[in-house]
Amino acid sequence: MVVFCRVEPGACAAAAGEVAACAAGGRCGAGGGGDRRKPPHAVAEHGPQQHSYNGARGCRPLRNETPNDNIDMPYAGNYPGNKCIFADIYNRFAMKKRIKVHDKEFEIFISSRKIQKTIDKMADVMKRELKDKNPLFLVVLNGAFIFAADLIRRMDFDCEVSFVKLSSYVGTQTTSTVRELIGLDEVLTGRTVVIVEDIIDTGITMANTIPKLKKLQAADVKLAALLFKPDAFQMDYKIDYVGMEIPNDFIVGYGLDYDGLARNYAEIYKIREQG
Repeated sequence: MVVFCRVEPGACAAAAGEVAACAAGGRCGAGGGGDRRKPPHAVAEHGPQQHSYNGARGCRPLRNETPNDNIDMPYAGNYPGNKCIFADIYNRFAMKKRIKVHDKEFEIFISSRKIQKTIDKMADVMKRELKDKNPLFLVVLNGAFIFAADLIRRMDFDCEVSFVKLSSYVGTQTTSTVRELIGLDEVLTGRTVVIVEDIIDTGITMANTIPKLKKLQAADVKLAALLFKPDAFQMDYKIDYVGMEIPNDFIVGYGLDYDGLARNYAEIYKIREQG
C-alpha cells in the first residue's frame, strides 16, 4: 500500500516529521496510530488498491492540479510497499524540469506517473488479447528496454522474451538506413510475436522488421509502442498497441537517448526551443 502526501506552502518542516513517522510505522499525514486527526499541512492519497494506512481516517484523494496533463503527481503503479511521498517536493526537486545532454537542452515533457498510467492501460488491453497465446515479446534494443521491463512485468500469463537490436538514428535525425545488429535465435513458426518498441516516428525501422518476421513463419506479428508520432509517420502498417501520440519533437529519457546519453531518466524530456 502506498500513501501520497501533499505539502502545503510553508509546511516543509512539519512534512518532514510526517515522513519520519510514516517510515517508522507511526502517524502519517492522515493521522495513523493514536492521533487520527488530519493535520492541516498534509492530505493523504491512497494508492490504486484504496487501502488505508494505519487506520487513517478523513483522507481525500489528491486531484491533478497541473495544467499540463503529461506532468502530474508521482504514480506508484500496482506495486506493494510502504512509502509516504510528498508530491509537491517530488515534483519540484526529484523531477528535473530541465536537463542538458551533450550540447542541447531539454525540458520536462511526460512525467513518470503519466508513463506508468499509460503502461497500465496498455497492459490491460494486451492481457485480454494475448493471455491464451503464449506470445513471444520481441524487445527492440536499446531504446525499449525500460518500457519493455515495465510492460512485461504486468503480464500475468505465460510468455517469452527475446531481443533484437536495430537502429535508425544518428544524433537527433532519423536516417533511412536500418542496421540489424542482433538476430533472433528463437523459432517463430506458428508463434504470436509482439514487437515492443519505445517510439514509432517515420516507421522505417518497423517497415523493414515486420516482413522479416513474417518470412520466419510467425502466425501473427503485433506491434506495441509506448509513443507514436503521427505527423512523422510515413508508412501504412498497423500499430496494434499505442500508449501515447505525441508531436514530432526530439525526445530523450525513459530509455530514449541522444547519442548514448539520457536513457536513465524516469521521465521523458523534449528538446527545448531556443528563443
